[in-house]
Amino acid sequence: MAPSPHRAAIARAAGDSTPRASWARPRPPGGNRHAERSGPEWTAALVTWLASPACDLTGEVFSVVRGHYARVYSARAAGWAPAELPRAEDVADNIAAIRNTAEWDLPLSGLDEGDLVSARLDRVLAREA
Repeated sequence: MAPSPHRAAIARAAGDSTPRASWARPRPPGGNRHAERSGPEWTAALVTWLASPACDLTGEVFSVVRGHYARVYSARAAGWAPAELPRAEDVADNIAAIRNTAEWDLPLSGLDEGDLVSARLDRVLAREA
């Protein structure tokens, strides 16, 4: 099965017109296993609980796929912080550090992300001084 044009567009790097292989992979043998667990009744319990007074969660995202429930989140890698304004070539030279997920933060809001970044910059820039 060919990837959707939207995914293909997102998957392309600058100058690369080939969609990433992970999105173009064929279905595994057995097809859509557990499809019988994909109806809305499998999602209803989570939606009902999230909308209830018993739920005290906010700002989180959940996934229900074939009756498997999971939190979905976006973490922020430790990244790279240059001492001065970088050029595109500097970003390219440091892309491994930018992408490295060995150390990461899980900000709970935009304000929290700003605080985490400020604390990380205080540590990183103090080492370089």
